[in-house]
Amino acid sequence: MIRLSVVICFRDWGLDRLALAIRSHRESSLGDAVEIIVSDYGSADVEAVRSVVEGNGAIHVRTETNGPWSRSRALNAGVSAARGQYVITTDADMLFTPEAHAVICGLLQKDSGAAQLLQCRDLSPDYNAETIKDFNWDAFEKNSTLRPRWGMGGMIAFDVRAYEAIRGYDERMEIYGGEDIDFANRLRRFGLKLNWIDDLACRIFHIWHESSRKAADSTPEGRAAITLNREIMLSDKTWVRNLDWKYARPGAAPLVTVAIATYNRASYLRDCIRSVLMQTVQDFEIVIVDDGSTDYTEDAVRSFADPRIRYFRQENQGVSVARNRALAEARAQFIVVQDDDDIMLPWRIEAHFEKLTEGVHGTYGGWVDFRDDTGELVARPGKEFGVAQMMYSGGVMAHGTLMIRTDVIRAFGYDPGLRAGTDYNLAIRMTMSGVRLQHTGKFHILRRFHGGNLTDIISDHQKESARRTTSLFRRYFSPQKETQLRDLARNVAFVNCSGSGNLQASVGPYLPDRLTSRDASVRLRDPEAISKVVGFAEGHGVRNEVHEVRGRDGSIVEAVVWLFDVSLDHLQALRAAAIGVRAEPVLQARIDGAQPRVSVLRNTLVEQAADLMPSGKRFYCFVAVPGGGDGVGRFWDIGAEGYRLIVADRRPYMVGVKAFETLAEALEYAESTRPVASDMEPMVLQRAS
Repeated sequence: MIRLSVVICFRDWGLDRLALAIRSHRESSLGDAVEIIVSDYGSADVEAVRSVVEGNGAIHVRTETNGPWSRSRALNAGVSAARGQYVITTDADMLFTPEAHAVICGLLQKDSGAAQLLQCRDLSPDYNAETIKDFNWDAFEKNSTLRPRWGMGGMIAFDVRAYEAIRGYDERMEIYGGEDIDFANRLRRFGLKLNWIDDLACRIFHIWHESSRKAADSTPEGRAAITLNREIMLSDKTWVRNLDWKYARPGAAPLVTVAIATYNRASYLRDCIRSVLMQTVQDFEIVIVDDGSTDYTEDAVRSFADPRIRYFRQENQGVSVARNRALAEARAQFIVVQDDDDIMLPWRIEAHFEKLTEGVHGTYGGWVDFRDDTGELVARPGKEFGVAQMMYSGGVMAHGTLMIRTDVIRAFGYDPGLRAGTDYNLAIRMTMSGVRLQHTGKFHILRRFHGGNLTDIISDHQKESARRTTSLFRRYFSPQKETQLRDLARNVAFVNCSGSGNLQASVGPYLPDRLTSRDASVRLRDPEAISKVVGFAEGHGVRNEVHEVRGRDGSIVEAVVWLFDVSLDHLQALRAAAIGVRAEPVLQARIDGAQPRVSVLRNTLVEQAADLMPSGKRFYCFVAVPGGGDGVGRFWDIGAEGYRLIVADRRPYMVGVKAFETLAEALEYAESTRPVASDMEPMVLQRAS
């Protein structure tokens, strides 16, 4: 039985070193309980690598790629094939002593809540792939230098369940550098300890060879990759990555469980389920607990025929019991709470994880109320979560915007003794117990008002339940403490949610079809992908236009495919086909033939092109040029450092950006480029310090 999987990443690094590394693992005292996986990430001579790997008793996992080397992706590809409960990730130039695997495995068995690290010993240049014939461990010990602990030593060992929880190594990282430290930091944020092994029987030695870092530093691509890796490692404090996990482990639990309790809401439930299926993050399951509905709820659920949807029916016992059943059935480490009559905005799940940092148990966001008869929108941004806010302030959090760790919400549960106000009761108990929730700064749902809302039907019960809950916990406060909390609550402002300035543009496109009209755009670079989207549109009878930007050599730099008057079913089908789509309201400018409006162009420019701002400088000048490919050449002429095609009021614009150290330089540049932009003035933005 395989207990331990050793994953070695490899790409044309030297077959002699690789053979030595595999041999050292093969001589482990654990014998056949250890499997050795070599993740070959695009080596030039695949058969030569396969021969060495399999000839030495290891497993060859091949990834075909013409792209750059990525140690992160290579390791993830290898771990996806691992069969052991415990995994060691390491390199093709590391030699492990025979007892090392047994020591590491024993430590992991003793404490699965710790990741194991081991300081590497660097062999002298006399010990290289050509000179090492046998493993003379005593000689290695005497002729090696202990590597400092500023890195991760040369290997990381962990329980595969922790690896799955944080979604592996960050697949944005290329070449190498920083991915081990980033991975270990994320394990720590997840809750694992980092243990440096101190055992004479457990050693790893690094075979001497010319520095790979020097080779990476010698190319602009290599230096850029190392800089990017460092920025990710230092700046990104989240611990769940790879929301679109390319090298996911087969059978891994879904990232989130969307929990829906429902009762006689079939007419709204289809909109609700469809909105979940339209998420930018598709790694989820939907658990629907039908609390004894007498309408066509089950037929509505089954109509989607999606294996990620799990339907459970029970006798009518109330919303608390139904929600607790959903918690019990959940397989993911996070619960996303969703009410059966609300509409989830497409970015919701992604937004949750953007703010999930160390010490935070869950995240939540704002919501937008809409009238089911008119489509009228009202923003409810919410406030920061805390005792004072929840006890003495209103409009803090809608329960249906919450994502929280499954183990945390299970520990509290919904009170089945309450007929109403169960969500508020749960929130108070959590905040009083020290649960930390972080606002994402984004709207998460469209909350439907239709006259049949549970809150409206049992409004008096809701108010009485809230009063009792508040009274129960107020007894823990002294008069002075209560006064302090009330004063604090009065001074808590609403969160500024992105998109709040123009709700029709930001969230309006996701209203039910009968309440709005919408266009959609898909941004692409691959000609085959463009054909795929156009084929989809024509197959579904959707009118479309393609706006291309071509470089001086005639190749496509970027294209936007516009799809006109699409339905929500179209958007769901696009997402199911792995086509990333952005919906926008049908603008009045398109309807009445008016000229493009500067205000729309400005808003679209800031929203779609702000991420062109390179790091390291504070001031940026944006210039917009109407039209297609000729804009690229014009940007080269004025020295722009980056450019992008955007579409405003259905017209293409090229947007370029240039970075500056000082505001004066940026303004001077804007003045000099003023004749270039005929539809808007150049815009200077300052990055937040």
